[in-house]
Amino acid sequence: MSTIKVTHTYSQSPSTVFATLNDFAGIHRFHPLLESSPRVEGTPANGAGAERVCNLYDGNTLHERIVSAETDQWLVVEIVDTSMPMARGGGRFDLAPTASGGTELTMTMDFEMKMGLLGKALDKLVVARKFKANLELLLAALHEHLETGADIPRDWKKTA
Repeated sequence: MSTIKVTHTYSQSPSTVFATLNDFAGIHRFHPLLESSPRVEGTPANGAGAERVCNLYDGNTLHERIVSAETDQWLVVEIVDTSMPMARGGGRFDLAPTASGGTELTMTMDFEMKMGLLGKALDKLVVARKFKANLELLLAALHEHLETGADIPRDWKKTA
C-alpha cells in the first residue's frame, strides 16, 4: 500500500473549507480532472454515508463514500469501486485552524494497485508521482475556487 500526503493553506476558515469538501457531489466544481460527480441516489448529500460517482474527463470513474466526518475537523473517504487498476484506496482530509483564521488542509491518500508485482512496480515508477501531482492540483484548484467562487474548468493549471 502506498501513502501520499499533501498540504495546502487557505485564507478561509475551517468551516468554509469543510463545507466545500462536505458538499460531496460538488467536487467537480473545483476538481479540474472531473467532468461530473453526481450523488448516488438514496444516499445522503453529505456526511457519513454520502456517495458520489466521479466521472473523469479521461473516461475513468471513481465511486466514493464518506466513511466518517467531524464537522470542521476531518473527512474520511473510501473508494468503493473504480475503473482504474486500483485494488483499494481512500483519503482523509484533516483541517486545522491557522493563527490568521485560515485553514491548513492536509490530504492523505492510501491506495494499493491491482496486478500484483507489476502493479507495485508501476506504483513506484509512475503512479504515486502522478497521484501526488493530481492531489496537489486538486488542493490548488480548491484554493482558486474558494478565493473566487468560480467553477474550475477542465485542464485548469495553477498560476505561479
